[in-house]
Amino acid sequence: MAGKPLMHYPSMFLVRSSSKFSRTPCRQSLQEQPEGVSRRETECDGRGGERQWPTMVMIDGECKSGIEASELAAKILKKPNLLGVGLARLADEVGIPRVESPSLGSFDWGAKGTKRCQTANPYRSQTMTIPMRFLSKMGIYKFQIQQVSIIVRLVDCDALVATGLLELRSLIGTTSAVGLTLKYNPNYDEPAMLQFCVRNHCLVLQLYHLDSIPQCLKDFLADPEICFVGNGGLRSGLSDLNSHYEIECKSGIEASELAAKILKKPNLLGVGLARLTDEVGIPCVESPSLGSFDWGAKVFSDEQIKYAIQDVYACSLIGSKLLGML
Repeated sequence: MAGKPLMHYPSMFLVRSSSKFSRTPCRQSLQEQPEGVSRRETECDGRGGERQWPTMVMIDGECKSGIEASELAAKILKKPNLLGVGLARLADEVGIPRVESPSLGSFDWGAKGTKRCQTANPYRSQTMTIPMRFLSKMGIYKFQIQQVSIIVRLVDCDALVATGLLELRSLIGTTSAVGLTLKYNPNYDEPAMLQFCVRNHCLVLQLYHLDSIPQCLKDFLADPEICFVGNGGLRSGLSDLNSHYEIECKSGIEASELAAKILKKPNLLGVGLARLTDEVGIPCVESPSLGSFDWGAKVFSDEQIKYAIQDVYACSLIGSKLLGML
C-alpha cells in the first residue's frame, strides 16, 4: 500500500468506539512525505519517542469507509438500543471477552512537543458508511406474516437504491401492483420513509439519510407501466414527495378507489385496508401497535420493520388481487 493512504482504500473500513469520527490536525512533519500525503499525525510510543503513521491517520485524506462499533452492532443485530453504548457492553452482546486494562489516569497523548492544531476539521460532520458488500446485507430483514416469508430491504445509502429497485422490478408481473406508502414524523410535512412492496418483497428507503435522490428512483416512480397502489392520503403523500424531493409518480391510485372502480362498489371509496381485504378475499394484515417512534431513525428492530411495512404489504396484495380480476 506504499504511496497511497489507507484512508483511500474503499475495500477496507475502520471501526472506532468514539462518539465522532474526527481527525484533529496536528503539526506538519518536517520529514520527506510520500506522494498524496501532506501532513502526518504523531503519537507517543511509550518510550519517550514519537511514532509516526504516514498512511494511517491523515489530515488531508478522507476516510471513505468507517462506522462506530455501536452503530455497526445495532444495525447487524437489529437492536436500536445498542446505539451509543460502550465497548464492554458490545463485547457482551457479540459474545467475546471484554478487553480491559487498569486505568493509568490521565496523561498527555501528545507528548514530546506535539501540538494540537486549532484548525477546524471539515470532516467532523461527515456521514460514515462501510463497504457495500457488508452494507447490502446489513439492511435485510426476514420474518413471517400469516405463514408467508417476507423479505425487507432497508436502505439508507444512495448506492443501494438501485439494487433494491432491480429486485422489485424482477418480481413485477402483468397484474402485479406495487404497494407504495410514506411515513411521516409528527409535525413534519416532509416524508421520512418511502416504502414499496411487490408480492413478499419490500423496499424501505430512509429518505432523511440519502445524500441525494438517485435518478433510478425517479425513473421507477415515473414509469407509466407500473401501477402503484397506496392507502389513504396517497395523493397528498405524492405531492409532498414531489415538492420536497422532486420525485413525480406517473401512475398511482389509492387502494379503496381501485377497489370501488373494479368491484363497482362506490361505498368502498375511502374505506380502510382491513375492510378492503375482506372485500377481495385475502387475510387481513395486522400487527400489534408499537406506539409512535422515529421513522427517520438510524436503526430499526425486526418488530418495528414488521409493523412499518404492514400497510404497504396489504396495498400490494389488495392491488394485485384486484388487477387480476380485470
